[in-house]
Amino acid sequence: TQTPAQRVSQYLAMPVEEHVAFLKQEDLTLAELLNRLPIPNRPEALVPPRLPPYFRTLDRERRARMTEECARGGRLATSIQQVWGPLFTPPPPPYIPKDQFMAMMKEAIETRFRDTTTAVQKLRARSGKIVFVRLPVSGGLKALENQITPRNQTWEPLLQRTGVPGIHFEDFPELAGFNCPEWSHLSAGDSVEFSKRLVPHLRTALQM
Repeated sequence: TQTPAQRVSQYLAMPVEEHVAFLKQEDLTLAELLNRLPIPNRPEALVPPRLPPYFRTLDRERRARMTEECARGGRLATSIQQVWGPLFTPPPPPYIPKDQFMAMMKEAIETRFRDTTTAVQKLRARSGKIVFVRLPVSGGLKALENQITPRNQTWEPLLQRTGVPGIHFEDFPELAGFNCPEWSHLSAGDSVEFSKRLVPHLRTALQM
């Protein structure tokens, strides 16, 4: 719900944003620029993995779309591809034994399963309809996810424990043929086409 002032602000801002370039001020602070320095790991001090650079736009309907620069591939897409591995598989802290760290991760996954099952039950108690959708990934990220989070340990148990129908992009030829330029997100055009192809499967899963 928006206040009248917020609605007026959005109404006035949209035409301006479509014709004027804006800088992300928070990305230009000294602290943020220092965080981008390539500092190597040191004993007892691991540098956290960096986040991907900005590569999306937001339209007046608040839909995020990949920028054309990233969708074309090239240096921006390649630089983002190099982020996913360190971001999703950081080394365990040096002060935690590896066995203990792996046990902690296993417990965290189990907790997520329990929390998700509880959330599903609450939604269904309010007559909510639910379907899980596995969106496309590509390239090295897909290979990494298949290795560290295989379907038989993540996707399949999720559906079994919650009793929720699922739509996995790999299970349908019309959904499986998309390529993600930076391995994790669809281009603007492909996101629209994917959504069109997904709708019939959603209707079937939700019995609509």
